[in-house]
Amino acid sequence: MTSVEPMIYQGKHAVQKNE
Repeated sequence: MTSVEPMIYQGKHAVQKNE
């Protein structure tokens, strides 16, 4: 897993929770 993958993964989950 790259350093950017966890950031995108957490970002997507954060957006989904906000929506």
